[in-house]
Order: sequence, then C-alpha cells, then structure tokens
Amino acid sequence: MWQASNGKNGNSRFQRERNRAKFHLRRTLATIKTLQDSGETSQISLMINDLSEKGFGFFCNRRIEQDQPVEISITAPFQKTVKGTVIWCQEYIESHHIISGKKFGFRIGVRFKFETPADEESFKKLCEDQLPALACVTKAA
Repeated sequence: MWQASNGKNGNSRFQRERNRAKFHLRRTLATIKTLQDSGETSQISLMINDLSEKGFGFFCNRRIEQDQPVEISITAPFQKTVKGTVIWCQEYIESHHIISGKKFGFRIGVRFKFETPADEESFKKLCEDQLPALACVTKAA
C-alpha cells in the first residue's frame, strides 16, 4: 500500500540532489615535444584541474620515459610554452571515452622546470589569475 512521504525520505533526497555540487571536467588540448632523442611531438589531453604552478598530469597517446625533458605548449585557456621533466608515466586503460573521443593510452606527470625565478613567478601569477575562473566545481542553483 502506498504511503505519503513524511518529508524525511523523499523530499530530503531531492533537496540533497539540488544542493549537490556539480563537477565538470574542464580540458584542453596541448602538445608535448620530447627534447632528447627524436624530438617527437604529440597531442595531449590536459585537464585544467590537473594544472598547477609546479606541474600537471595529462593523457598522451604514447609512453614518455621518466626523467625525459619535455616542452609543453598550452593553447587554451591561455597561451604558454613551458619546459619540464616527466616524473611518472603509467599505462591508462579506459573502458569508455569519457576523457576524449580519442584514445590516450598513457597518463603522465610533469614537473615544470623554469629557466629563471622570474619565469617561475610569471607562470605562478598566470595560474593564480586564470585558474580560479575555470573552477571545476560549481554549486548547483
């Protein structure tokens, strides 16, 4: 037999869903170039929420060995080319195309390597100015 909700179960569930924060994956495409050996360039998928003033994680279609120096060209949300060093590389097996319609078989972490303290400070300021506006978590209305 059907019973009317006492407000503790049905309504509170809808209230929780309405107040739940929405998480949006913001991503951009960039390119990475290895600075040793072949100097091969590849397209990468960069999650904005994985970007900081010290480094970032990204998805790539090829393995790049640890300690390999690289150059990354970011085109959006701002244009910047930075150098860094691969600090880890893991094979990534995705069962769905959530990240992108393209297959990116590796997840890679890079630590930035700035030529001068002024370059580092400039990139840090760029991140502080640009990234909060691209916040990945928003409160539902």
